[in-house]
Amino acid sequence: MFSRQEVDDIFSQLKAEWGYISKEEWNALVRDAHLGVARAEAKAPLGEIDHRVREVIERRIEPDASSDEDLLGGSQRSQSEG
Repeated sequence: MFSRQEVDDIFSQLKAEWGYISKEEWNALVRDAHLGVARAEAKAPLGEIDHRVREVIERRIEPDASSDEDLLGGSQRSQSEG
């Protein structure tokens, strides 16, 4: 689970890197950031969120070898993995 400071840092980083974009685009980034944080905390796939938001969140997710692939990419295991 993200701490309050980590969530604030995610939004601060997005603003620092992308704060110059249009208000509409910024609002879409904020929406995707909220969605991405909620999904990451639920250990669900991040799904279809903006690539800029995905990159920021992925850098902050604690590594968990058993679920990284599902959480980050939402991809399915290959049949050879069982």
